[in-house]
Amino acid sequence: MVPDLPKSARKRLCQYIDAFDEDPGRKYTKRYILSLIGISKSSFYACLKNSSYGMHDEAKELRDEEDIKVIQEVIAYKSYSKGTRMIYMVMKKISGKQFSIRSIR
Repeated sequence: MVPDLPKSARKRLCQYIDAFDEDPGRKYTKRYILSLIGISKSSFYACLKNSSYGMHDEAKELRDEEDIKVIQEVIAYKSYSKGTRMIYMVMKKISGKQFSIRSIR
């Protein structure tokens, strides 16, 4: 169940586990709790250490939206129809950015 969680939810879970007080009997340690829920110790500490953990998907969506705007700007330039190759060839001149043909498609 836990390995299938989105990374943002997994980060919140790791922060919650990290906030636990230590058990005086040392029965319920962080390592024991992590083994119960199925998160490795290295993933747990990587999640806590990395401030941008789980933000990759959101950052990619923002980048894709910006790329779409640039491609639409190139398509709208001089109101004639353009194919993928034509967009690729004139993109650097119009917008100053360059994407691969695959990204344009």
